[in-house]
Amino acid sequence: RYEIHAKKSGKVVLIDNQAINEICMNLGAPHEKIAGLHFHIDYGEKVKKGDKLFTLYAKTEDRLNLGLKALENYQVVVIK
Repeated sequence: RYEIHAKKSGKVVLIDNQAINEICMNLGAPHEKIAGLHFHIDYGEKVKKGDKLFTLYAKTEDRLNLGLKALENYQVVVIK
């Protein structure tokens, strides 16, 4: 697993479902039941810099690395 934290304070104004889908597929979902994302925040919620936004889960380290690589191409959560 790997935790993603807020880089700035503000309000969650977007959670991108397409980005979630792409990242989860790279993590091994839906074939690997443990693979996916768990959100610790909700749309419209105020967050502080450093707050945990979501956690990535994968069965193997290779799959986790694929998910992290995919994460580089997407902005899953937008904070303004």
